[in-house]
Amino acid sequence: MVNVVKRSYKKEKTLEERYAESSRMYKKYRNKICVIVEKGNNTHIKDIDRRKYLVPEDMTLGGLNLVIRRRLELDSKESLIFFVEGKHLFPITTPLSTIYNLHSDKDGFLYINYTNENTFG
Repeated sequence: MVNVVKRSYKKEKTLEERYAESSRMYKKYRNKICVIVEKGNNTHIKDIDRRKYLVPEDMTLGGLNLVIRRRLELDSKESLIFFVEGKHLFPITTPLSTIYNLHSDKDGFLYINYTNENTFG
């Protein structure tokens, strides 16, 4: 099986295309947050099957963690770590709306990168 490296969402679409898409979603779903979840650099975890999510604004980072863990079918020995904008860590109890208000991109999306770590050696 060939391992295909996906380009980041920002590199696939122009700023105008991304902004138009998020604007359409926010108009239709007022109490949701548009999130892009992508694999971080230098990690050996597999790529996720979808990267765009529309989540409730009261969902916590821990709730998103559960969703992503299920999609990745992670082993119970592996932890999943989220970085916002590739560098910021937040407690799993932090509401995504709080993170969105602090770190959303000008295109209207919140970008989260995931990586893993073997927690039991």
